[in-house]
Amino acid sequence: MERLSSRLSGVVLALIIAAAAFLAMGGALAQPAFAEDVVEFNEYVVDGNTYIALELAADDANGRVALTTAKKAAKVTLPAAVTLPDGKDYNVTGIGSGAFKETGTKTVIVKTKLLTKASDVRGSLKGSKVKTIKVSVGKESAKYVKKYKKIFTKANAGKKVTVK
Repeated sequence: MERLSSRLSGVVLALIIAAAAFLAMGGALAQPAFAEDVVEFNEYVVDGNTYIALELAADDANGRVALTTAKKAAKVTLPAAVTLPDGKDYNVTGIGSGAFKETGTKTVIVKTKLLTKASDVRGSLKGSKVKTIKVSVGKESAKYVKKYKKIFTKANAGKKVTVK
C-alpha cells in the first residue's frame, strides 16, 4: 500500500509540474486576441480566407499555416504570410483539399515560395472553377512557375490548370 501511495504521489506531482509548465508557456487553450476571427480551434479568417495553424509562431520564428477555405471571389491571392490575431506572422505553406470548391474562384495568385512538395497542394483544386495559377513571387517568378507546374497537376491538385 505504501508503494502505491508513493507512486500516486509521484504521478500527481508530475501532472502538477506539467500543468504549470503548460500554463507558463501560454497554454494551447489561451483565448485568441480576437475571438470573432476564430472559426474553429486553430482556424483563423484573414482577409476572407480561412487558414489552419500547422505550427505556432515563436518569438523568434514565424509559424506555418495552410489555406483551408478560400473566400468567394473570382481572384484569390495566396500570400507569402499572414498575421494572425496573436499578432505574429505565419508563413503560408499549404493549401487544403477542396479549398477552392464552390468559391467561384477562377484565378489564384500565388505569392508564397513555400509550396515545396506535391502534398502541400494535394486535392486543393478538386471541384473548383480555377483555371489559372499566377505565380507572383518577385524576381524569381519564372523559377517558381517551373516548380509549381510540377505540383499543380491534375493528378495531384485535382484539376488541370494553367500555371504562369
